Amino acid sequence: MRRNTLTPARGRLSLAHPAQAVPEKRNVRSPSYQEQCITNVLSFLDEHNYENTSQKGVRSPTLKEFQNLFKFTISFFYKNWECKRFEDDAMQLIKQLKYPYINEINKSHLVTTSPHSWPVVLSFISWLIDMIRFVGVCEAEEDDVFVRCCFDGYLRFMEGIDNHFEDTLSEQFRKKHETKIREYESRMDRKKELENRLNEWEMKGENAALKRKIEELEDDKKSIMEGFKQLEMKKDKYCKMTQRYKEEIGELGSGMGALQDERNRLKENIGKQKINVDSYKEMNARKNELLKQLERIKPEKEKCFVMLSEKRRSWARLERRLRSTCTILDV
Repeated sequence: MRRNTLTPARGRLSLAHPAQAVPEKRNVRSPSYQEQCITNVLSFLDEHNYENTSQKGVRSPTLKEFQNLFKFTISFFYKNWECKRFEDDAMQLIKQLKYPYINEINKSHLVTTSPHSWPVVLSFISWLIDMIRFVGVCEAEEDDVFVRCCFDGYLRFMEGIDNHFEDTLSEQFRKKHETKIREYESRMDRKKELENRLNEWEMKGENAALKRKIEELEDDKKSIMEGFKQLEMKKDKYCKMTQRYKEEIGELGSGMGALQDERNRLKENIGKQKINVDSYKEMNARKNELLKQLERIKPEKEKCFVMLSEKRRSWARLERRLRSTCTILDV
């Protein structure tokens, strides 16, 4: 019986998938490769009772069919995944899953199911299904180990043997993950070795040159900061000077405007006067004539000044005689 929901029957799978090797080169537009992906997807959908499973829905789905298929497969990792903008959220999810062929797919492939875009998306869905199956097998194996240890531990507990479950489970997981444990221990040893070498290096004082270099850089930093402060002060000073010059320029502009108005007024007054070019020529000729007459009477003017001077001297002598005569009469 088909299920009426897109949520799969099993719980959320773990994202702890194995480290990806260098991805193999494959042609997503190859018909044989596409048939392989379609078979893989259809098989998975049948296994999990996906509703409306059909060849057409996988070979050339509509955009809604593709989105439903994507949500169904991704729900094995993110059970309650919701999206606001499908292409943005789906692309972010693909990056989180560390899809090894991430360079092949982008948001433009997620907004259409055209023959150009669908092979790329189909390849991703097939890869995602392979990951779901792989993680499911790993979890099933771990579940089987846990159940066996529980059953065996219970029997031993009934026989009076304590801690058998914990010891057995620890041993089983140690055997299963022995390689990773050795790798972890090797890395811890390497870390300890590097820490010891670092301590020895610091104790020998080999980092003194670096400390001096750091001090020099700190001094340079202080000098640069002081220079920066001085530049800021100069900047403020020049800004104030610029503002003052702007104000003076504004005042000069106002004065020039007033002078221009006065010039226009004088020009207008001159234009209203009844003096033309002929009048100017006549006045200039009259001026020249008067200057000539002034030159002609200049000798007579000088004679008059001489006569006036003699008259003044005669008048002075006469005044002296009169004063002398008046003095004698008084006596």
